[in-house]
Amino acid sequence: MNTPVVIEESKLGTLVDGVFYDSGYNLEGLTPGWHHLAAVGKDSTTIFYIDGRQVRDVKQADIDAATDDATNNTNQISTIGNSTTGSEQFGKLAEVRVWNLALSEAEIAVNSKTRLSGNEPGLVAYYPLNEATGTEVRDLTGSANNSTVTGAIWWGCTAPIGNLGHKVMHFDGVDDYVEIAAHTNPTSAITVSLWAKSNTENWTNYGFLASKRNAYVLSPVPNAKSIIFYIYTNTWKYVEVQPSDIKQWHHYAGTFDGTTLKLYIDGVQVASNNIAGVINEDTGVLCLGRDDGLSRYLNGQIAEVRIWNKARTAQEIKADMHQRLTGKESGLVGYWPLNHKEPEGDQQKVRDLTGNNHGTVKGAIAKDDNTLPIGSNALVSAEYNTIT
Repeated sequence: MNTPVVIEESKLGTLVDGVFYDSGYNLEGLTPGWHHLAAVGKDSTTIFYIDGRQVRDVKQADIDAATDDATNNTNQISTIGNSTTGSEQFGKLAEVRVWNLALSEAEIAVNSKTRLSGNEPGLVAYYPLNEATGTEVRDLTGSANNSTVTGAIWWGCTAPIGNLGHKVMHFDGVDDYVEIAAHTNPTSAITVSLWAKSNTENWTNYGFLASKRNAYVLSPVPNAKSIIFYIYTNTWKYVEVQPSDIKQWHHYAGTFDGTTLKLYIDGVQVASNNIAGVINEDTGVLCLGRDDGLSRYLNGQIAEVRIWNKARTAQEIKADMHQRLTGKESGLVGYWPLNHKEPEGDQQKVRDLTGNNHGTVKGAIAKDDNTLPIGSNALVSAEYNTIT
């Protein structure tokens, strides 16, 4: 394509005859995670949209003024996710669509979170990128413009496509929490995992993510961003790490296999400590959003709390941290999505989908959230590949 949409040094623009034309939009200002990008050619202007909102543009007049002759580009798209030379890999991509009409801002906003059938008027190419195997990438418009992918790595897609949002549990930092019914925890091996984000730049207290005070605690550190995973054997033993950000959703998982404590953030091991022992058997409650038995409360959100009776590997954690579970998975002994409250008498309950230990909501509120990175099972192509 003679005028591709390109990113150069984090700047968004177009490329004409090897010359980059900057739209004036710098992608470094975006939050980490998936974002929807659209480029619309309209009235001699290329208009750029991020997440359904117009951000900047490149005018054809500026390109013409910088070249000897006015350009009239009719070449076809030849590559996706890379340059024709294969030296400028973009990154992860999903839901690539080409239209023969200029979508409005409202149409872009709606389509950015909707899967298509391939039969929509004006849609001339549609690559969901969900094959997950082989080298062929299908064009669902039926136009026979199937493509070939090279060097593909397939990942679970967390882009909010086909799911307009979730409900998550909000905690006010004053007295909100969820109390899980009294039960006995795993002792020889365990994995404690959840999604969480803070409403404050630094955590405000200890212990309030998941606390079963005589067995284990997934604990923040006040006035810092640190996370600690504690287990209680004959004494408290722990592993700690300080992430750079806690105001965005992150997945935290602590594991213990009888000899080693490990801590994972977003599926990546970030700390470990060689510790032998058996976790204390605690028959009391598990608190979410509060440090068990203490007045320490979370100001933030929690979702997808899971307890396993085994130490999961990094591969196992990554495989389903972006997906809802059924509650029937092997080794899963507690699973609270925290996306729904059910009235039961004068109380509000959250269900344990393993059927073992339901929870009682103490003031926390389930609210809509469209940023939690729990998506469908669609797959996308990842870094270092080219679609031609």
